[in-house]
Amino acid sequence: MEPVELQAIVEEMGHAINEAVAQLKAAREREYVGTAADGLVTATLADGRLDIDIHVLAKRRLEREDLEAAIVEAVHAAERQATEVPIVTGLERRAQSAVGDKFYTAFDEAMRKTRTRLQL
Repeated sequence: MEPVELQAIVEEMGHAINEAVAQLKAAREREYVGTAADGLVTATLADGRLDIDIHVLAKRRLEREDLEAAIVEAVHAAERQATEVPIVTGLERRAQSAVGDKFYTAFDEAMRKTRTRLQL
């Protein structure tokens, strides 16, 4: 492989990493909301902060153990949304369409591992 080709690959990988980082930052700035107990308990994840809203009716209608379970359910729902945000770069999209290309397959695997390490 020629040095010019290697340089182009390195530059493309750098662009893909920058694109993935920008998408992760945008994902962290979004709000993720989970609800439980028919919407009476709401958990909101935003900017690394967790807010829990418990409607007064939940306090009246639910036993303590049921209220605790509803809070956990709402938090888990919000966390699930936050971790399921797709981070896909242009290079990955091309890799998915370039079936059988070893470089793109290897790069796709590397990006998947990077996303796993950088998840919210």
